[in-house]
Amino acid sequence: MLIKGILMDDNEMEIFDDDEEVQELRKMDDAYYAMVEKCSNILKQEFSLEETEQGPDIFSFEIFKPVANLVNDIIFYKSDSKSLSLIVALVTYHCPNRDKSESGTGEDDCLYGHITFNKEFPVTFIYKEKFRDRLVDWFVKGDVDFKGHTQFSRSFHLVTKDRDKLNFLLENKPLDKLTSYPDLEIEISGYSCFFRESNDTISTLQTTRFAQLTKLMFQIFS
Repeated sequence: MLIKGILMDDNEMEIFDDDEEVQELRKMDDAYYAMVEKCSNILKQEFSLEETEQGPDIFSFEIFKPVANLVNDIIFYKSDSKSLSLIVALVTYHCPNRDKSESGTGEDDCLYGHITFNKEFPVTFIYKEKFRDRLVDWFVKGDVDFKGHTQFSRSFHLVTKDRDKLNFLLENKPLDKLTSYPDLEIEISGYSCFFRESNDTISTLQTTRFAQLTKLMFQIFS
């Protein structure tokens, strides 16, 4: 925990037990981790998740690389439902700006999902479309637009190695519903899909949205 500008462990903090700042930070820390536990329970109940030691190599995914060097811990939860090939990763990472950390420790948590499909997809990335992406797309046609899904095409940048195959696999799928999650990021390769609802720190609201997006992912890509 960061106390008076100095990072200290629990033993070192004992000398500040009567310090008001320490007491306040401990309260904030306790409240934060109680909230994280509540979020974990929401997902466990929603998807019949159990903690597992084995998870996918999430460090190999491109969308994970921005936080890869900041990771302190990862807890994997795997669905025991035969109909859901789902693993949720609760990632604890070092917050670069400690003043903006949601916890009192300088560590925050975020959620990622991993789905294993029963059919093979080409390498594909879906993420929030920015003006820079539109400029690139005007000169180099890298973005794939889906006819009949104008909301999706306007909201997201989609690049893939096989447009025809992806169009066939996603034909008549409710892609426009993804626009309810404007900051999502999706990475697909073969039978594997890695995604997140946003880069927000975990909260009960964000966890609920993550669960809703996960259900939609199964609806679209299964």
